[in-house]
Amino acid sequence: MRGPVGRRSARLFRLWVAAAAAPVAVVTALYVVGLRTVPGEMGFLLLGSLIVAVVAGPAVMGARCLHAGRRTVGGVLVGTAVGALAAGLWVWRAVGDGHSAVVLLGFGLALCGLPGAVLAVVCLAMALFRRRGRAVAGRSVLAAVGVVAVAATGVTVVAPRPAAVASMSSPAAVDGYLRGLVATGGPPGISAVVVKDGRVVYDKAFGLADGTRAAPATPRTVYHWFSVTKPVTAAAALKLVERGLVRLDDPVEKYLPFFTPRYPSPHSRRITVADLLNHSSGLPGNEPWVVSWVHGEDEPALDQTAFVRRKLPDFDRLGFEPGSRAFYTNMDYYVLAAVIEKASGRPYREYVEDEVLRPLGMHDTGFAYTPAMRAHESAGSLDLASAQTAFLPLVGPPWPTELIRGYQDGRAWFERFLFDGDAASGLIGSAPDMARFVAALLDEGKLDGAQVLSAGTVATMLDSRQVTPAASPETVGYPAGTLKLGLGWFAVRNHGTRYLEHGGGGAGFASLVRLYPERHLGIVLVANGTQLAGPPLADAMADVNW
Repeated sequence: MRGPVGRRSARLFRLWVAAAAAPVAVVTALYVVGLRTVPGEMGFLLLGSLIVAVVAGPAVMGARCLHAGRRTVGGVLVGTAVGALAAGLWVWRAVGDGHSAVVLLGFGLALCGLPGAVLAVVCLAMALFRRRGRAVAGRSVLAAVGVVAVAATGVTVVAPRPAAVASMSSPAAVDGYLRGLVATGGPPGISAVVVKDGRVVYDKAFGLADGTRAAPATPRTVYHWFSVTKPVTAAAALKLVERGLVRLDDPVEKYLPFFTPRYPSPHSRRITVADLLNHSSGLPGNEPWVVSWVHGEDEPALDQTAFVRRKLPDFDRLGFEPGSRAFYTNMDYYVLAAVIEKASGRPYREYVEDEVLRPLGMHDTGFAYTPAMRAHESAGSLDLASAQTAFLPLVGPPWPTELIRGYQDGRAWFERFLFDGDAASGLIGSAPDMARFVAALLDEGKLDGAQVLSAGTVATMLDSRQVTPAASPETVGYPAGTLKLGLGWFAVRNHGTRYLEHGGGGAGFASLVRLYPERHLGIVLVANGTQLAGPPLADAMADVNW
């Protein structure tokens, strides 16, 4: 290509491609060699970056053509860019199981495409430089921006991460690993409990509960559980099934007349209560907007039915036929909370506390901080070099200063906050409390001699209605064909071993609970950082002779 669209444009385009592709290559390489430093959103990152790459190249060159007076060629190139963007978004809406196309593009821009996007803007600005001296200066600025952008992305990728999990042969080995883990700051504090044959055989905490106060983590430290709330919500819903107030195969609209999602076809089967429990409804995800669905602890509790009624119109288009496969989404459990409120005639929080938490003796757990819980609170934290820092402006643009209590050693420490959607991620509690829930499930619903859940309900929860999931960030790391989504649990069968687990993570906390029903073994991990390598750590802890 000759003229103003020639060698100079080609050099600019190659430079942009290099800047945009370098982070993708680094991230992918680290993942392939097994360092596991890639966030769960890697698929979104790569796909989003691809869209950005396909769009920005023709856009830059088209702008130069238009500036040079080549309107036909420029129009074709710009049109190609717009068409590529539209096609990419359409394909994502068609095959992305309901995820928002804007979310896909956002992940690409924020985590990888942003350097390229910045360079593309600079390229467009350089099209205005007609004199050689200015063009040379512009190229120098462009190169500098590219280097800084790639370096910044590299810092995010190589920021401190948890040490690789080695095999463990004894509780002392677990102590050593967890002590070393918090020493790296990933996470700064962690509590761990192991239940075996109905007894707590391990209950320890390491590191800091709050770096701004130098407060140590203890076994009673309380953390946000985030999505580990879902198994508790599932148990609460199944208690209504026990009592005949809800049937798993009932359509949701029987309880919620306002629930009128946009089905794939007029002949689609209606979404049932079971579809909500095992994520096979087809409802879309609400990432990354969920990070902004929080409120301060001094604000009143939200009516969960009113909450979902307000949010549902923006997330009511189904990505697939109900029951045909599963796709993990918080929206299922927001709707489930409204079903619980309708069927029980009580607020969701009150029902769960009265029917699950208090009967199990989970006195350090709830949906809001009690005075006793405040005395043992853990502050959430986030490594500022983490890719998740890019989403903090969604909480409180341009920066959530009211949510941050302080900075220390390159880490932001958060103030107390509560989630709007209680049923998906609202619980706050201690690791021993979570272990009581686990112990009851491992003993057919019995705890301390009392039958809290019926044996039939526990069997239904752990063994039935499991659906193969579609690919999503939550399925990354599970070997193909080993994972199904059940009633509140991720059900895994791999090399003859069966276990159920659920993880949680988000703004400053991470958690994992795992059950091995045949071994009567349960593992609980809760931490106040986002870098917890929960599944590999649980794998190693399960090998210990407890």
